[in-house]
Amino acid sequence: MKSIKVFDYFQKFSYDDVSKPTSIGAFISFLAICSIIFFIFFELFEFFSLHLKKDFIIYQEESSKSKIEVYFSLDIPHSPCSILSVDQEDKLGIHKTNIVANITKKRISKADQNAILPPIVPHKTDELLKALNEDEGCLIEGFMEVNKVPGNIHISFHPYRNVFENLFENHKEEFKKLRLMHKFNYLSFGDKNIPLEELNSFSIYPHTKMPDFINNDNKEPNYDYFIKIIPHLIRNEADNTIKLNYQYSLSFGNRNSEEKEMAMIMINYDMSEVTTLITKKKRNYTHFLTNICAIVGGIYVIFSIINKIVLNMFDFSQKEF
Repeated sequence: MKSIKVFDYFQKFSYDDVSKPTSIGAFISFLAICSIIFFIFFELFEFFSLHLKKDFIIYQEESSKSKIEVYFSLDIPHSPCSILSVDQEDKLGIHKTNIVANITKKRISKADQNAILPPIVPHKTDELLKALNEDEGCLIEGFMEVNKVPGNIHISFHPYRNVFENLFENHKEEFKKLRLMHKFNYLSFGDKNIPLEELNSFSIYPHTKMPDFINNDNKEPNYDYFIKIIPHLIRNEADNTIKLNYQYSLSFGNRNSEEKEMAMIMINYDMSEVTTLITKKKRNYTHFLTNICAIVGGIYVIFSIINKIVLNMFDFSQKEF
């Protein structure tokens, strides 16, 4: 019992001002030390962990940065590249059809997926019919610049309406094979050069799994995407850097149309008026040391009070008996 009492940091003082260790005091001292160690480790964990501050601001960009890049890649397994068109329009009145700059279309052969097929002319009916009979698909990927206003990007057969109508009227069997079932491999906005690990460190997790409509039964041949683009300013106080990143919320669905109506993949986008500012805060050493002192002092005072109360109760019970 004497060996336990040496750990009493709340020793009882007798009437002649001589301290006297007790077993109760040693036990409370042990609890106090455990509490101090626990809270110090907790404070250390907080000190070395990521500390982010999130604010919502109205961010005014320079007029020279009025455009945003859109990067995309999608597989369309049941439609030849030759009659697929990537179009774009927005609220400023911009309307571009059959965009080819920075966009590639790769023919996908069901017989040989690694085959590099030369492009075919859509108005050459024989080649087009052959591609449809062989269930040839298309991989479309690339990027384009769009204005930061509401708009849409749509993929369909619009520039080849006469070819589409010719198929509908004269080649019914091949026409029924023309479908826009698809799968997005990726869809992103803005700078692609910010590493994913850096974004994750700011608790930003971009879309990695996109909708897959390849297994759709095609009863509703039109596909609609509604995208809200949300600017994110990520600021690192450690190296005083600020980067602009764009994330988005996504909803989607498909709808029916008349048989002769031209189906399409419609990507509607809009910019959020509010920018999310995420700041990675630097940890303050003086604040950390102050917290450690507060933990040690506060726990010592609290357990001193507990020790005094317990000893008084013990002495009172001893006198009663």
